[in-house]
Amino acid sequence: MEKPQVKHVTFIRSEGKYDWLHPNEVSANYYFNIPHLSHEELKELNITTNYLVDLDKDYSCSPESYTPLELAYELKDIYNSYWIHSSQKEIERLIEFLEGIEEEQVQLRHEHSIENAKYQIHYWEMELDRLNELY
Repeated sequence: MEKPQVKHVTFIRSEGKYDWLHPNEVSANYYFNIPHLSHEELKELNITTNYLVDLDKDYSCSPESYTPLELAYELKDIYNSYWIHSSQKEIERLIEFLEGIEEEQVQLRHEHSIENAKYQIHYWEMELDRLNELY
């Protein structure tokens, strides 16, 4: 049994020095992975998938418990807290896109959870068999 492929929108968070104008400043980078769209399709839809947040504004964010849409709402709130931010229109477009596919995404996340649970059971059954054969 192969590990199930992720078919729903996901995101990752990383910290690093992303600002060339302020090379010592550490920021949080959020990258949205939209597996059903190619790079060209994202460009056609004018959807941005990378968003930077100052760490001092990122303190209340709990990405481990967020869906991608919830994270996008959180990023919008953070960007709105600035006097002006260049990514406000970009996050709005992402939110509109994610809202439009949320019903499908709920189903895909649920299906992935089921398939991943089956995979984990299979993996641990195989591991148990392997360990039992050793003795």
